[in-house]
Parts: sequence; C-alpha cells; structure tokens
Amino acid sequence: MSNEQLRGREKFKVAVIEEMKPILEELATDITALEVMKNVIFDEPGARYMGKTLPPREKLLHKVLSGFNEIDASFEVLNDVPIYMKRFPPSNSAASKVRFLKYHIGSYLNENYILRERLVAYQKVVTRMYKNARRLREMRKQVEGLKALVSSLDGIVATRGERVHQKRYHDDDFERLDFFESMATEDDPLLSLMGQFYPLALRDYRKKWLKIISDNNEQIRKILDVYFEILYDIVFDKNGKFIDPNSA
Repeated sequence: MSNEQLRGREKFKVAVIEEMKPILEELATDITALEVMKNVIFDEPGARYMGKTLPPREKLLHKVLSGFNEIDASFEVLNDVPIYMKRFPPSNSAASKVRFLKYHIGSYLNENYILRERLVAYQKVVTRMYKNARRLREMRKQVEGLKALVSSLDGIVATRGERVHQKRYHDDDFERLDFFESMATEDDPLLSLMGQFYPLALRDYRKKWLKIISDNNEQIRKILDVYFEILYDIVFDKNGKFIDPNSA
C-alpha cells in the first residue's frame, strides 16, 4: 500500500520509520551501541551512554519519532481498555467487579487526558522545529486547526467539571452498583433479594461504557488521522522524505 492510500496516522508512522531505518541499521552493527542497549535493558553494570553526539538531522528525526510514539502508545492503551473490561476477575477472587470496572473507566479517561497533553506538546515541538520554514507559513490555517482538533477531546477528558487526573472517576450509576454489590453479599433474605439486581445492573453498565468507549475511540482515530495528515505535510515532502528544517 502506497503512502497516498494510508490514513494520516499510519502514513506519518510509515514515513518516519522509513527515515529512521538507516540510523537503526547502523546502530545494529555498532558493538558499542549494542552493549549500551543491553546494559540499559537488563540493568547491567557498564556504560549507559554511547558517548557520541547525534548529527543534527538524526537528532531531529529522533525527536519526531519519540513524540509520535508517545501519542501512538496512548491511543493503543485506549483500544486496550475494552479488552480488559470484557473479562472480569474470577468469581472466586476477592476483587470487586464494580471497583474493577470503575478502575478501567477511570484509567480510560485519564489516558485521554494524557493523549490530549501529548498532542498539545507535540504540535508545539514540530511547529517550533519548522518556525523559519516557508511551508509552515503557507500552512498557517491548517496549523491553527490543530488546536481545534485537540480541544475536541475536552468533552472526553473532563467529567462533571473535574479533571480525572485530580479526582477518581465516580458517577450515580457506580453508587447504585456499589449498593447492589454490597446487598448481593448479605445473608439477610430481604437484602440478598435486592442484590439480585446486581448482575443485571453490572452487565448493563459495562455494555453502556463499552459502547461509549468504542464510539469515542473511533472519533479519536479520525482526529489523529487529520492531526497527522497536517503534520505530515510539514515534516515530509510528497515522496515521504523528511524535510530538514535547517534547510527548509
């Protein structure tokens, strides 16, 4: 599949990896570099740095790749959360299914916050790299549109006026679930009868959030495609080659 057929995020990813390949191939044959990587990965004694300065172009490419990887990793986490939510802890486990569900929903919302912050930071990194480039000036309107794209995540990040990284997520449905779960474990016949609502409420609430997350992730995917389509036209030429900002 050609770069033209790929969506924004994948197109950007393919282009930056292709540009990094020669650098990675060189590292793979560098004994010193391999020794440093082994020490870092396995936390072994020895050198932690290769002791050489990257050329300006390679340093910029590394910055482009590392920032992209952070954003891509956040998006992958968002796609992983529904997988976790579909598998409750074993019935013989002491773990609360309500707390389990609440934990993953809170983690999902928090990862949205992390993703938004990374998108804001990455946009600044790239635009600062190319601040003197004519291409960036020509794309002023598109670059301004990046801010609107990122701000569209605010509805997901903010819940009941609270930032989820400051306060654990909670809502009325969880209060009901907590109540039904506590009743389901009581020996009193009347209370345990009320607890029979617990599995139905738990199933419905999980189903509700799986739908919310699925819809949100699809919207985020579209946002990322547009976001990286704009950045692609700043960072790469029409052939997918990295545009060195020092010579742009």
